Amino acid sequence: MKLTRRDLLEILLSAPLAWSCYGCAPPYPKPQIGSLAPLDPALRGILAPAATTRRRSGVPIVDVHAHFFNASDVPVRGFLQDCLGHRQSLVVRQLIKALAKLAERLAANAPTAADELASLRSFMPEVRGAASPVRAVQARAAIERQEAARRVRDVIRGSEFERLYRTLHNASPDRRGPVRTGPLSPDEILGVLNDSEEPSAPGAGRRALAPVSSQSNADAADGLLGFLNYMLSARWMNIQTYMKAFTTGTNAFGVDAVLGSLVDFDHWLAAAPRSAQEDQITLHGRLRELHGGYFRPVVAYNPWTDIVQQGAALARVLTACAQGFVAVKIYPPIGFRPSGNSTIAANTRKPRPNLQQLDRVLETFFDSCAERGLPVIAHTAHSNGRDDAHDDFGGPEGWEALLRRYATAAKSPIVDLGHFGGANETSWTADFADLMRRQPQIQMYGDLGFWDALACGAGSTTECSAARDRLKRVLAVGVGTQTVADRTMFGTDWLMLAQVKRWPDYPANLRAALGMLVDDTTVEKIFGGNAVRCFQGVSS
Repeated sequence: MKLTRRDLLEILLSAPLAWSCYGCAPPYPKPQIGSLAPLDPALRGILAPAATTRRRSGVPIVDVHAHFFNASDVPVRGFLQDCLGHRQSLVVRQLIKALAKLAERLAANAPTAADELASLRSFMPEVRGAASPVRAVQARAAIERQEAARRVRDVIRGSEFERLYRTLHNASPDRRGPVRTGPLSPDEILGVLNDSEEPSAPGAGRRALAPVSSQSNADAADGLLGFLNYMLSARWMNIQTYMKAFTTGTNAFGVDAVLGSLVDFDHWLAAAPRSAQEDQITLHGRLRELHGGYFRPVVAYNPWTDIVQQGAALARVLTACAQGFVAVKIYPPIGFRPSGNSTIAANTRKPRPNLQQLDRVLETFFDSCAERGLPVIAHTAHSNGRDDAHDDFGGPEGWEALLRRYATAAKSPIVDLGHFGGANETSWTADFADLMRRQPQIQMYGDLGFWDALACGAGSTTECSAARDRLKRVLAVGVGTQTVADRTMFGTDWLMLAQVKRWPDYPANLRAALGMLVDDTTVEKIFGGNAVRCFQGVSS
């Protein structure tokens, strides 16, 4: 039998990949930074956008769901292999598996929080003394961008990922020019980034952003190459990339403020991050000062760490919020429900702590946030769990159990259901809307972070139409004197969104989709007004 080129490609992509040691976990890192001296007042806001391209009047545009961590902040192998590595297409799974094999290289080459803070200390005085601080920041950013591309080259050189990347591009029907072989160069990597990071012009020329499930193989490979670059970049550089695409660039949508959430996967995933949570918090606090009101950090809470540290993790979270962090991020698919872990069955072999202890520390956590009025942002899409069973942990069942505890309480948690059930979930969004309807006194919101099936703009594919119809039905659901539309917020889920090529078009295409469902006043609420109520004062 003669094999076609397509047959050979399928064989190549389905071939098993060897894994290096997954359970060899080094000790958890100790903080390296310590306390910081107060920031020079002349440097406050020096990295903030000089202006926004927003051409609309009214309420500010607030992105309530974004991330700016890098590969030194997470247990890379588990994050790639478990959280991102299942429920994906064959091509994406193989690319992610190939990246997971490079986990140690990724972690070793990403700047740690301590490294980045030292770098900021060295060049911030130069920026302050420059005739044009904006140009000085841009010049430094160009250097950092080149350095990140070189890190990517060094990490993937000769790897399975690099080979797969070349194979997918050379097999693409849209390929122009000769077949390319050999190592990827920094210039090639920067070319992929430049092609993906520029927003398209408004109007008839705006591109419809293909959902993840509809991306070409070559675009999927480009998206993961870009994601890899950001995982090897400094966090302040990732904020700059985000800012140019969404705020200051020629065709930028005009985001006025962004909430950047830390994540904490310690103990749940094998291996350990290189940057301690304490250092990540310290760095994000300094980045908040340098970016003024534009960047608002969100601290991560990990209940397993809280069990191990006997409450010290919660104390750390509350201290961060007292010092300028605007909310707390939790990540149920990593291994826990917000409530009821000891009573709701879970079919998983992944390690978990004592479930009664887990429920107790979560009760204390939610009570503490309720008492202080601290919003909690949670991942509630059916995705990114440690396995298929963990994907269920962010669903309505655990949240219903939690809300029963606060049905008659004087104070209850403020919750943002990140992803609001997910663009491709058939029932969770409606189930969450029903929870809002049944307990309107509890401040429960949902955000549209990474609803890729809405990013088709006016597209009429089956997937996009189904997502629009599903959202339209829930937005009209009554919640006391309001509707679910008064509890829905804009989010991008950057840098996770950066896995999709041409991600800067996401907010404009999302707005186009919402414009087909609700009136302009409601669209403005979703893009900012509701966030100002949920995260009080976030736009000030």
